[in-house]
Amino acid sequence: MHVSATVAVVGRGFGAAVHAPGWELAGAHVVGVAGREGWRDLVGKADIVSVATPPSAHREVVLEALRRGARVLCEKPLAATLGDAELLEKAVRGTPNAVSFGYRAVPAFSRFRELLAADELAVFWTTGSRVRPGPPGWKDDPLHGGALSAYGVHAFDYARWLLGEAKVERATVAPNEDSFTAVLAHEGGRRTRVTVSLLAEAPVHRLEAGDLVLENRHATDPVGAFTLTDRGRAVDVPALQHQPGADPRVGPFASLALALLEDRERPTFTDGLQAQRLMDEVRRTAS
Repeated sequence: MHVSATVAVVGRGFGAAVHAPGWELAGAHVVGVAGREGWRDLVGKADIVSVATPPSAHREVVLEALRRGARVLCEKPLAATLGDAELLEKAVRGTPNAVSFGYRAVPAFSRFRELLAADELAVFWTTGSRVRPGPPGWKDDPLHGGALSAYGVHAFDYARWLLGEAKVERATVAPNEDSFTAVLAHEGGRRTRVTVSLLAEAPVHRLEAGDLVLENRHATDPVGAFTLTDRGRAVDVPALQHQPGADPRVGPFASLALALLEDRERPTFTDGLQAQRLMDEVRRTAS
């Protein structure tokens, strides 16, 4: 247990609803959750700051946390702009940190990585978030939201995790970033093809690498409902850590939080910066 670790969660809504119980599941003590009001005072009461705000607020909160000497876990994408992401990655050096790329902590993804032998990866990810939009949020902001920032950043991170460093070879982006396609060129001649759309009738999140297929078609569980097949045969994967009645994303978040507490391998601000660079490359390549 890590009950001696104190955590301040900065943010409201979905982010806080995952961060706060995730830290508690990891064994830390959450001293409070704050939105726009009172967050500076709260940051001063904890040795870890968990940043669950929209990306445009990450810079201010992270820099204040670092000024107070706190460790930091930040939501993805790391920042609203590449310039801010570069600034934060430089500022956090020497301080234990993490970025919430939760798919790395999903057991089905870890098993996929263990079995991966092909040099070609295809990612196909669709949602209906702009066909049947929910409450207004940053993910639908035409400037800072969209398919790249809300979903593509995850795909870019786990593509690097699976196949190594990458550059954008070619890309297309729809108006308002409703969808995009990109081809990533990895070291050693490997390739990832990514297609993400927010205009689909049915949700699908699928990774294909030769005969290895990881897929989730569940309407409400984005992390725990993946199936893994190899040559059409089901592959057993460990169950996702889960609290009854809690958002299924709490389990992967808790795994990342625990990795930060124990200073083990985890996605860091450097990984967040690399994913942000790929997003920026896609936009520039497609323009």
